[in-house]
Amino acid sequence: MKTDNFHFCARRHGQHSFFLLPTIVFALLAGGVHAADSGDPRRYQESGKLTEVEKSNSSATIFINEKGYSVDTSALIVNAAGRPIPLDKLSVPSEVHFEYSYMESKPKQMEPVIVYIKETPKNSDRKRSVE
Repeated sequence: MKTDNFHFCARRHGQHSFFLLPTIVFALLAGGVHAADSGDPRRYQESGKLTEVEKSNSSATIFINEKGYSVDTSALIVNAAGRPIPLDKLSVPSEVHFEYSYMESKPKQMEPVIVYIKETPKNSDRKRSVE
């Protein structure tokens, strides 16, 4: 007969993973939210009629669908043929497709700033007569 006083503990399968698994999942989710938050600002896409371009020394404002937008200094402006052009070479009035992001203009004040503009090709309304 065995008389030693050694206490034998059976392994606890699953009890450690009950605590460890939620901890790992929480750490990964918190890291993923932070990584998504630190990326580029979200871009919004719209189309409309460009009616006015105002350009000063350091900034530019354009009006599309009667709403004013600031234009980022690094904005890409593309004509209907797909070639990059300067902002003052955009045809006014014209139909455009544009992308904008909300950027901080003053402390705690966000405004829409255009980062991409493309003139849409003009549709030809001329119909060929078949006579």
